[in-house]
Amino acid sequence: MTDEFEDLALLNAAYADDEAKRLDARFAKLLNIPAELRAIPQWMFAGADKAPHTLRDGRTVHGSVSKPDDWMTFDAAVAAARVCNGYVGFVFTKGCGFTVLDVDVKNSTTHPDEPRRWTPPDVMDSLWSYVQKVSSYTERSRSGWGLHVLVRGDIGPGIHSQFLEVYSQDRFMICTGNRLQELPEAIEDRDDEVKRIAEEYRKRTGALKLVDLPPCTVERRTDSEVMDWLRSWSNAAQFERLWAGDIPGYPSQSEADAALMNFLWKATEDKEQVFRLFRESKLGGWDIRRSSPRFKAHRNDDYLNRTLTFVVSKLVEEAETLAKIQIGKSLTYEAAQADRAAEPAPSEPMFCPPPGRTGRLMHEFYCNSKRPNPEVATMGAFGWLAGLCGRACETYTGADLALYLLLVAKSRFGKDALHDFPEQFLQSLKVPVIPGVPLASTRLRSLNFSSGTALLREVAKDPGFCVFVREFGVTLEAMATARPGDAMASLRGEITTLYNIKKMGGKAYADRADNIPETTRPALSIIGETTPGRFEGALTRNMMEEGFMARFLCRYVTTPRGDENNWRGNAMPQEDRDYFTSLAAHMMELNARVTRGEQPQKVIADAEAEAALREHLKLCDAKYNEEQDSGIAAIWGDTHLKVLKLTALQAVVEYYGFPIMTLPQVQWSIWFVHESNRLFLEKFDTGDIGQGDADREKKVIHVCHKYLNLDDKDVPQQFRKLEHLRKAGIIPKSYIRQNTRTDAFTKHRSGDKAALDIAIKVAIENQSLMEIPKLTLSSEFKYDGPAFRLTA
Repeated sequence: MTDEFEDLALLNAAYADDEAKRLDARFAKLLNIPAELRAIPQWMFAGADKAPHTLRDGRTVHGSVSKPDDWMTFDAAVAAARVCNGYVGFVFTKGCGFTVLDVDVKNSTTHPDEPRRWTPPDVMDSLWSYVQKVSSYTERSRSGWGLHVLVRGDIGPGIHSQFLEVYSQDRFMICTGNRLQELPEAIEDRDDEVKRIAEEYRKRTGALKLVDLPPCTVERRTDSEVMDWLRSWSNAAQFERLWAGDIPGYPSQSEADAALMNFLWKATEDKEQVFRLFRESKLGGWDIRRSSPRFKAHRNDDYLNRTLTFVVSKLVEEAETLAKIQIGKSLTYEAAQADRAAEPAPSEPMFCPPPGRTGRLMHEFYCNSKRPNPEVATMGAFGWLAGLCGRACETYTGADLALYLLLVAKSRFGKDALHDFPEQFLQSLKVPVIPGVPLASTRLRSLNFSSGTALLREVAKDPGFCVFVREFGVTLEAMATARPGDAMASLRGEITTLYNIKKMGGKAYADRADNIPETTRPALSIIGETTPGRFEGALTRNMMEEGFMARFLCRYVTTPRGDENNWRGNAMPQEDRDYFTSLAAHMMELNARVTRGEQPQKVIADAEAEAALREHLKLCDAKYNEEQDSGIAAIWGDTHLKVLKLTALQAVVEYYGFPIMTLPQVQWSIWFVHESNRLFLEKFDTGDIGQGDADREKKVIHVCHKYLNLDDKDVPQQFRKLEHLRKAGIIPKSYIRQNTRTDAFTKHRSGDKAALDIAIKVAIENQSLMEIPKLTLSSEFKYDGPAFRLTA
């Protein structure tokens, strides 16, 4: 202990013997901290609040991780901590050469009244496996439950999540010396292993990758010029409310701080100016919850640095997501295809999650699926949002936010997550019950309707909810074969009619008790799943032309089935869970107001988003007018509305108090809907969808093209002896028959063979196919079966 603290050491003598012994035992453990770390003069001490403190002119004051003058030697920090019965901590700085894996464990001991925050056992098992893999000096945290693993390395700002943080700089970490005996005493060199673990954990859980704050890259404006510019933005009202400390809709003042800093950073990209302006605001200068000055925002820059790092890191993450979408300046699907054509094909299909909080909601669904898949998780997340927000909010054009969603994937793919987890997640939030307000749990239901009348009765009773339908393909099959007037035919008609209408007409019956009343602002959402074969076999030309299928956002899954997930548990940070709880409660209040006759909450768009949406509408109109097939034209007729609804739902999630659509949200929605359209319409081009002669002809022509373009190694074994035919551009009928065993052929009233003969006949009449004369096949190719050649 240094001389300057001898007077402090003397104060310890005044402690009672038993207290001194207890303190001595605790402080003695600090000698377990490796000597190489103790030798670095980057220490401070902390009290019960864990905030770093230092000694200045004999007084205890708050210290800062960014001010080297506040740092102490290890011995000096220990001496000061003994006086206040506190703790010592190390300051991690850029270039210090050390990285820490900070494992945070919450349980019934640390948080007895907050079971939602407890670390799930399977998550703890996963984190413990990381600790064992790293195998370096490890100590228990102050609570005795968390773990700190120190290694030599440099991961920079690192990653941040609810249960695990990894960092090398800009942090103060309390050290206990309470070492895990089964792990090494020394700090090992594990830089590569820690970086691999951090990246694996980030991809697995959606942990935020933190970035260094960049230098100023825009022309400096004065503070008054920045304020004037912000007040000219289309979402200036939201900024003004934050500036004035009006923060309803935010679960905590920290969330509101980040939102205000987001505005300021976008306007300045200058850290010092952001801090200065933030402190001038009422939000930055006053603790709204405690009605007292906000010391932590003013005593030093540590809190503001940490908050702004999170803000900028999330902006960078969103920018990277949008860069993957690759839809270019024109925001069109065609531009995306042109961009991709010049690039090598990825090793597996690429999927980009939605930006912002919607992406974090999708990731929670992903992490809790038995077979995690990003497309399944995204559809489930939007179904969840549509059920809660579909009637409570509307776009600036007056459209509700209800959605019809249909996921198409193979059996045993993991589609059950669509039905199981949305309700589980809503229940886990424990949305408060408010008198006169419907329960949040009533917004999501698993139902199968037997008729249009049954559907109307349910909507009249409760006009805004999302119904999850298992194996919707069975329902589609029943609708396809129903005769006019049948129950399933009426169901198809009512589903078509209920999409995006302002008023549902009533029905009168002989028995007045059976009457169905008129209903204003119905907002029915449907999310279903099916397999490709059943879906494609059930679709009819009428379903397309009458606009029934055009209402649905159909998503063919292109990404692989996920590995079995035994890690399932709460991956979402508690602040996000609190936010979604508040969102759900707010949506229930808005639903109650709409039922009382008030207007839904309007979702507006900022200038960039509105311009992009106008351009997109022009594109969809042009596609609709160019298309000769009325069924496909119907798809383009509803495409813009789907984009608008998806964008509005993202805006509501981002800030439900005053939702504003932004350009990144528009861009993602355009990409997602257009890509879904492409996958769906490809099935038309290949004849996989539809049951008419023209559809079967398309299928025959597609099979022929596919056969001729096969790589040699992909030719089926039984046809390799006929390679001389394929090289000559000749397709044997036996190959066509083997590859047209779809419902359009097998369910034909005259049988699959007759259906194939009719399709080939139509193709020949349309001059798409020609039959090779038997004599030619026999004499030139030594083949005695029927075969054909494409003419175009």
